[in-house]
Amino acid sequence: MNRFLISFLIILSTLVVLIFAGSKSILFAESTDNVDLTELSIEELMNIEITSPSKKLEKLFDTPAAVYVITSEDIRRSGAKNLPDVLRIVPGVVVAQINSSEWAISIRGFNSRFANKLLVLIDGRSVYTPLFAGVFWEEIDSIFEDIDRIEIIRGPGGTIWGANAVNGVINIITKDSKDTQGFFVTSGGGNEEQGFVETRYGAKISDNFTYRIFGKFFNRDEFEDTSGEKSNDSWHSFRTGFRSDLTISKKDTMSLSAEFFNIDKDQTVEIPIITDPPGFAEKIKDKAKYKGFNFLHKWWHIFPNSSESRIQTYYDYTERAFDFFGKEKRHTLDIDFTHNLNFHFALPQEIIWGLGFRLTSDNFSNNTSILSINDLNRTDKIFSAFIQDKISLINDKLFLTIGSKFEHNDYSGFELQPDLRILWIPHEEHRIWASVSKAVRTPSRAEHDISINLDNFVDPESGILTRIFAVGTDNFDSEELVSLEAGYRTQPVSWFSADIAFFLNFYDNLSTIELQEPVFETQPFPNIIIPALFDNNMEGTLWGFEISTTITPTNYWKLIANYSYINIDADLNSPSIVFTESFIEDGSPENQIKLQSFLDLPQNLELDTSLYYVDKLNEFNISDYFRFDLRLGWKPNDNLEFSIVGQNLFDGEHKEFGSSQTGLATVIERNIFGSITYRN
Repeated sequence: MNRFLISFLIILSTLVVLIFAGSKSILFAESTDNVDLTELSIEELMNIEITSPSKKLEKLFDTPAAVYVITSEDIRRSGAKNLPDVLRIVPGVVVAQINSSEWAISIRGFNSRFANKLLVLIDGRSVYTPLFAGVFWEEIDSIFEDIDRIEIIRGPGGTIWGANAVNGVINIITKDSKDTQGFFVTSGGGNEEQGFVETRYGAKISDNFTYRIFGKFFNRDEFEDTSGEKSNDSWHSFRTGFRSDLTISKKDTMSLSAEFFNIDKDQTVEIPIITDPPGFAEKIKDKAKYKGFNFLHKWWHIFPNSSESRIQTYYDYTERAFDFFGKEKRHTLDIDFTHNLNFHFALPQEIIWGLGFRLTSDNFSNNTSILSINDLNRTDKIFSAFIQDKISLINDKLFLTIGSKFEHNDYSGFELQPDLRILWIPHEEHRIWASVSKAVRTPSRAEHDISINLDNFVDPESGILTRIFAVGTDNFDSEELVSLEAGYRTQPVSWFSADIAFFLNFYDNLSTIELQEPVFETQPFPNIIIPALFDNNMEGTLWGFEISTTITPTNYWKLIANYSYINIDADLNSPSIVFTESFIEDGSPENQIKLQSFLDLPQNLELDTSLYYVDKLNEFNISDYFRFDLRLGWKPNDNLEFSIVGQNLFDGEHKEFGSSQTGLATVIERNIFGSITYRN
């Protein structure tokens, strides 16, 4: 059946190409042979103004960092229904799906369910959880039609964004409400995407005051485990919200947005069990429920001297409840001020500086035999300041950028994250840059206060149940990175561009879990407890490079080819039972190849394909694999769009990662779905 389905889709796609390429008047009188493939040419794309590297607008082509931008058109043509699949094309980004609702995503290695060296933002609002130090990717979603672009920084971003922006930053930026006027709805379903609907309505109260409201729902089927049994990981999600934008005057603008979400998901977890006689581990069908809401307010002001300032404030509430792991409630209040100005003191300079404050408090309603928290309630504060100066050493030819982040948190105290970058423009078609920077990953709540049962086994000498608990400690310190980077960016002709980045990273104080002296207990029956404390007894070196190219042979065909390579060498100063050398060295793929083709056909047809190669993961006994996605779209007029998408068409049953504490790894299945979209 699988081979038949693949053959049918390939034959169908080939017939579509041949039929419509050879005729300009079949089915419909109107032809689109001369319509541009995407909204942006390569030259326009390279001149996109981005904000993530410096918190101010600058051209992508002139940015002295490894930056990649996914445009709204790229997202639409990808056919993806979740953000992790959108990110698969980015060089250096590792995307591995664990099961139906969980992903492991990182940049430049160190991948895990909660990859703790990657900062993820939505319109500048951090979605990095301080509980486990990472991201719950199943919580992050949006109306894809309303995303303006996704900016990905590969490499440290701590000087601007602070702690935890160690190996990279992903900033999802949504459109101004004035750009989302009218009605939009899309709906569809398939074998895994069992049903989804997204809708948005945008209007204006006046010429200076616009808004939009939106809603989104989907239901996704469960996957199968390696034995072919259903894995109990189906889930569904609902979210709704609004955004409004107001131009108060020529000098002042503001925006206000809010969002509410509710997620219910099934999951299968493997937990150690406590029995007499001794037991080991048991697969349990668990249920999880996430819900929350957030408010985000931004104010921009232009001063008479043309300098600009911005104040951003957001409040975020999240509640996560698990049958076997208890419930967490978290409140976060964040205030951020930035100011940038241009002036001439000996040399032309652009300075941007800022201040920040974050207050986060949590509440855990109960402890379980599997997981407990020392203090059920805790409030933490982060104070920060940063300054960055871009100096024009040789006018329009050589630029030096120097700056640092100064931050104080309640776990590791004061942190300093300096950065120095240089950009050389030898010719208008070429850019060469280099940098040296420091970044830190500060301790999480878990690493200081958690106690979690990692494993049970029977002591071979006494025959007594032995339990290993990972235990947080105040002695756990920040992980540190010193990174050397260099890059070359060029657009020698209008139809070709290339971006190359090299990096050499030195890590210190990496996280480990160290076994301590056993403790004998008599209740509820004789058993041995072995504490395993979080510590910082590993260091490592990582080097590699990334190549990204874009080619547009014609105005109706766009090709993207990306390649990345990493090599990690980790050294333990003492044995660790979880964060071992092999976990770090073999838990992320060395080689990744990513190819995309966007092809416009006559009669308003679109044929888009994506091919990914991901190297093996020895740590999880996962072989290398290819993934092939295909999208066939048709726009009969400006208002309607039909599409059919096939994902994992080559191999619908491969694993991409190992199990996590919150869910067992399953095979990733073939996914085929259709959708219809209306816009006005």
